[in-house]
Amino acid sequence: MNVKKIQAEDMNQAIRIISKEFGSDAVLLDVKRVRKKGLANYFKKPHYEVTVEYDPAKTPLARKLSTIKAISEQYKADAGGTKPAGEKGGAEKTAAASQTDKPESVPPAQQTEKPVSSGPAAEKAPTETNEPGAQTGAKSDLSGIAVLTERLIGNRVEKDFAFAIAKQAAEYLSREPKLSAYEAFFSVISNHIAPAGNLFQKQERSTVLFLGTTGVGKTTSLVKIAADLSLNAKKKVGIINTDTYRIAAHEQLKIYSDILDIPVKAVYDGEMVVKAMQDLSDRDAILIDTPGKRPGDPEHRAFVETVLSNAKPDIVLLAVSAPTSFEACREIIDSYGFVRDYRLLITKIDEISAYGNLLNLCLYSNRELTYLTNGQNIPKDIEPAQKYKIARLILGKQ
Repeated sequence: MNVKKIQAEDMNQAIRIISKEFGSDAVLLDVKRVRKKGLANYFKKPHYEVTVEYDPAKTPLARKLSTIKAISEQYKADAGGTKPAGEKGGAEKTAAASQTDKPESVPPAQQTEKPVSSGPAAEKAPTETNEPGAQTGAKSDLSGIAVLTERLIGNRVEKDFAFAIAKQAAEYLSREPKLSAYEAFFSVISNHIAPAGNLFQKQERSTVLFLGTTGVGKTTSLVKIAADLSLNAKKKVGIINTDTYRIAAHEQLKIYSDILDIPVKAVYDGEMVVKAMQDLSDRDAILIDTPGKRPGDPEHRAFVETVLSNAKPDIVLLAVSAPTSFEACREIIDSYGFVRDYRLLITKIDEISAYGNLLNLCLYSNRELTYLTNGQNIPKDIEPAQKYKIARLILGKQ
């Protein structure tokens, strides 16, 4: 086996060079983004250095030419002739991505789950498509991974996560060569989304504590869940409001509690939660609202810890707004690291057009995802998390 380094301005150019010189049997060992030394080059765009391993005996000139021609014709037919025949774009990047800030936050994909695994009929993995990313075999390795990796990044998936996903998809394809690149990506992404399932399935009383920063939609989400439990699940619901600093929050809860005939108890410190829970002891579900504060506020942390100690909730939901930048989301998640077993509730997905942040949040927090909210209508604009549906939003259409 021979090893060679390729220099290219971008991954598409690197892919073309590798495809032309070494064919589809080449193995990518490493990818780096490098910048030439010197002040004059400081503001120039860095280029890619790709290390490739190949077997000359398996890539004779005639085979290489026929392979490239077939791939080029197929890619032009699928993409309208506007893109180069990109190959192995994401897989190369994953080698570099695995050395960056947080690749360890992306756990390995489950080895036994196939992208066509069981699930609701509406959530089944794709089986056929005409895009380059859906071609099987060598063409999937050569063009599909590059196309889909760039699609993830364009859909606001953090680059480190996108490269790690691409690497796992490439490994998945090596084990399941009959799958398309799209199916491999779909399987890997859906495996990283952990829906919490029905939180209120058990018969005994459930206590749910809602956390989140100011304006995230935490109180509105609480009301939606309360309405769904009361109207659809026919459960007796009680609400405890600890967010007494905001008159609007208390008024919102009072209005809807009157409409739904749900009792609301207002408490003014964490110690009063115990008495409020005793007053609601006949309820099937108790939902506890908390004030929204800036991430890392020490007084808020002390208050939450007091509520946690006294309420002993069965479920803790951290509400995070989908339009929030990933940097800010990361700060929020870090600030609630003292809460041991919280789950995610992602709000305001109706306000975004790129859904990559859903995957960013799942990967960075490594927590179960419970609900997505998508509007102000109560109770209908909330739905339980469905991993196949979310994977489609993140990956895009087939």
